[in-house]
Amino acid sequence: MDVSLPDQLRIAGEIAQILLKQDYLMMLCEAMLRFGAPAHRIDHQMNRAAAKLGMDGAFFTQPGVVLIRFGDSVTRTSETHILRVSNGYNMDKLGQAVRLSREVETGTQSLDEAVDELDLLLHQPDRYSWWMELIAFFVSSFAAAPLAFGGSWIDAAVAGALGTLVGVMSLMARRLRAYSDLFEVSSSVVVALIAAVLHRHVCFWAVALSAVIIPLPGLTLTLAVMELASRNIVSGAVRLFYALMIALLIGYGLMLGVDIWHIFEDFNASLEFSCASISPWWYFLLLPVLAISFNVHLQAAPRQWPIVMLTLVCGYACSYFVGLYVKTSLAAPALGALVIGLVGNVYAAWTGEPAVVPVLPAILLLVPGSLGVRGTLAFLQQSQGDGLTFAVNMILIALGITVGLFAAALISLPLLPPSQRRRTALLAF
Repeated sequence: MDVSLPDQLRIAGEIAQILLKQDYLMMLCEAMLRFGAPAHRIDHQMNRAAAKLGMDGAFFTQPGVVLIRFGDSVTRTSETHILRVSNGYNMDKLGQAVRLSREVETGTQSLDEAVDELDLLLHQPDRYSWWMELIAFFVSSFAAAPLAFGGSWIDAAVAGALGTLVGVMSLMARRLRAYSDLFEVSSSVVVALIAAVLHRHVCFWAVALSAVIIPLPGLTLTLAVMELASRNIVSGAVRLFYALMIALLIGYGLMLGVDIWHIFEDFNASLEFSCASISPWWYFLLLPVLAISFNVHLQAAPRQWPIVMLTLVCGYACSYFVGLYVKTSLAAPALGALVIGLVGNVYAAWTGEPAVVPVLPAILLLVPGSLGVRGTLAFLQQSQGDGLTFAVNMILIALGITVGLFAAALISLPLLPPSQRRRTALLAF
């Protein structure tokens, strides 16, 4: 039976529309995974987008890869796409991707325009240049030494210089594939060796750990525990093992650097160290500076900086003051994460930006990456009991942060406009 020309054109148009919807969904999923959305957020966003377009789609994400299945109930056929995606964090582009998805859902943006914008988003260079990233490495390590590890101003200056060196090595790792596998170990060895040389003048562990604060796996670990808690078993397990592996590599590199210096001097790099801390009043001057450096690392747009600073200061202040009066190490990060989640969710509800934008940089100060490295160090120094304690504390703190963030999504309900309350799962980090 011959098909008339109008029917041929209609069928061709319907097929083209289906292919356009598939391209849009695949590009949106790739963008969210590449720009730092956690697995449970991607699942919710993609299922919502597919339902709005009337597509039968299933999405399975894990770090580095995404599987997408499109089905046709009429012909009883399906097709599966496997996308390899490099993981990273880009708060500016993530916010733009979520905005595009919302505009397509509400009909204010056509699919053709959305596909073109997503293609541009996926291929345009990062907002900040390499020299700004190096400055951010310096500032992060400088501010983290007194804020996170109780160091002095001298410790902060040395940590900043070493952090810049780590930044240079990080840029090398991006450009040299053969070196990227050695980045964590080699940077830790160099940092530990230089800090050991200067151990008579600086607090060794405050300098060493703050210098590698960006490669520390605490954020990855917290995301892993969060994904496990939200029943994303495969993605969470992969992230968890990867975070523990990075902690082992950094801890091994630090101990190797110390052992190299032992050849020249009998240096005791004890885990029990005492540092000359600065006045706590300086902390609230350093916090906005640290927030700016985190914004650069996470590629946040300048318009997002104020809310990131506010969220980081609120979360750190809560965690700091609770830590002064509550002896347990689990309450402070959990309550800090609760405050961070509340600020982020309310911001998301009233502005339309994803809550992950202010939450992710703020969580960086609470994450337990240094505990994982210290546990590795204790284990390598034949103190298995201390090593196990640090490892357990690391998991417990990550779990506390996860509970705090999920509780914030629930508590945020009365604070949201009525039209936003049905989207609580989408607002959760």
